[in-house]
Amino acid sequence: MKWIAERTWVAYMKAGRFLLGRSGGSITASPNPIKLPRGYVAGVMTLSWTSKRTEVVDVHVGAPDGVLLSRTGPSGRATTGEWVRDGMIFYLQDVSGGLPLTSANTLDKIRVLTAQPEGLSDHFSEVP
Repeated sequence: MKWIAERTWVAYMKAGRFLLGRSGGSITASPNPIKLPRGYVAGVMTLSWTSKRTEVVDVHVGAPDGVLLSRTGPSGRATTGEWVRDGMIFYLQDVSGGLPLTSANTLDKIRVLTAQPEGLSDHFSEVP
C-alpha cells in the first residue's frame, strides 16, 4: 500500500513539473522482478532512462542523494552487478547546472523486486 502512495506522489510530481515547464523523465528496470536462482538473495538488472529539459542526470541507489550508480546526459543505460536486492529503489535525479540531490529534483524512481523459485522459503533451517 505504501508503494502505491509513493507511485501516486511521483506521478503527481511529474505532472506538476511538466505543467511548470520543468525537466521530466522516466526510469525502467529490466527484468523487474529479477528471477533469482535458488539460494540467491541478489541479482543483476539493467536500468534505462530518458529525460527532457535536462543536461545531466544521475541515477542514485536508495535515496535521491544515495550512492551514485551513473551520471549521463539526458538518456542512458546501466547494468548493475549482482547486488540488487528485493525492494531497492533507484532515483533518477536532474543535476543540470549543479542542482542539489533532493526530492525536488527527482524526475522518477523505480522499486525493483526479486522473485525466488516456487517452494523456496525466505528462512532456511539448519540441518542437524
